[in-house]
Amino acid sequence: MIKILEMIPQLSEEATISRFAEMVGKDKSAISGHRSSGVLKGTTMLDWLHSYMDHLSDMAGGRGTGSERLNEARIDDLESKASLNRLNYYERIGTLVPLELASTTLGEWAGYTSQEIKDGFEKLCIEIESKYSISIDDEVRNNVAGTTVERIKSYGLKLGQSLGASSEAETNTSKAFPVV
Repeated sequence: MIKILEMIPQLSEEATISRFAEMVGKDKSAISGHRSSGVLKGTTMLDWLHSYMDHLSDMAGGRGTGSERLNEARIDDLESKASLNRLNYYERIGTLVPLELASTTLGEWAGYTSQEIKDGFEKLCIEIESKYSISIDDEVRNNVAGTTVERIKSYGLKLGQSLGASSEAETNTSKAFPVV
């Protein structure tokens, strides 16, 4: 402690490796390594002392240069394991749906829904014709309901196909999603 107090007047002077090593009680090669790696910034002893203290604080807090990547890798690993555990859980409780099944189901739903909408529209036209004693031209029906129903059906089928497996060789569990 006495060395540091004696060196206070020197803090505003230009920093050197040997004087800084003496101040912090480290060998010159360690301080030289810190200087060349960019830990020690600035030109005065005070600048170096501040940057060295920041570096020590980062290292103590697990924020050192190498540990940042290690922490990111650990976080990625933990998130992957958590996702895999959720998938295993969904599979165990029977709510994991293979993508091929979801794709087929979505395509069938699109076809069924389109047909129901088309039938409902046709019934509505019949009711209107009966109640108001008018005739709705088949071309008008097809232009309105036909194209709308086809767009809905086409979108549902396209969406279903985009979910499907890219080849039949893939297993049902390789692509799946939970139903919650």
